[in-house]
Amino acid sequence: MVTLKEVDDYLKSLANGKDAFGEATQDGPDSRINGVLVHRDFTGVYVTERQRQLWERLRQKFGQDSNGIGMIFTYSPYEYEEMFREDSA
Repeated sequence: MVTLKEVDDYLKSLANGKDAFGEATQDGPDSRINGVLVHRDFTGVYVTERQRQLWERLRQKFGQDSNGIGMIFTYSPYEYEEMFREDSA
């Protein structure tokens, strides 16, 4: 079974470079691991292609244990900033 730390460490390793980060979370010990991966390589890439690339890597890294991983959101730095910025209005 894949652990939160393993997924968190792997997302962080994928998030190498400026304006990139990865983080995994888990609601409880029996729940799936979720997360976010922000990377400039996602700029201009359709979400379906981002997910395909990410899941290919997750399955390669964790094999059958990747079934313990839920949703990993994928954003470009611009998308992430726009989605989570606080308007000063």
